[in-house]
Amino acid sequence: MFPILQNEIGAVLVVGGGIGGIQASLDLVESDFKVYMVDIFPSIGRIMTKLDKTFPTNDCSMCILAPKMIESSRHQTITIYSYSEIKEVSGSVGNFRVKILEHPRYVNAETCTGCGVCAR
Repeated sequence: MFPILQNEIGAVLVVGGGIGGIQASLDLVESDFKVYMVDIFPSIGRIMTKLDKTFPTNDCSMCILAPKMIESSRHQTITIYSYSEIKEVSGSVGNFRVKILEHPRYVNAETCTGCGVCAR
């Protein structure tokens, strides 16, 4: 499937769903932009999800990351394309067209409850 993002005034494409991409997306929607976040991994959060503590405060990394992940996934003006990659970008400043390849998940994301039965 190739969703094509084009000609949407006030829309921003954020490439990468790590903590930086998540925070950028949240900041952009606060400034009234529509945000499309694309990440090649099946879930956003990336490396920070694997950390125990963060430097220099020694805070729990998931305590910082989890609320941001939840907020970005529930926000009405953020569309997340996880497990996807950008295949083509064309156009010029203010008028870009982006083709995105969504990799198959073999699970219906709309009805998934995260129970893990399909993994078995």
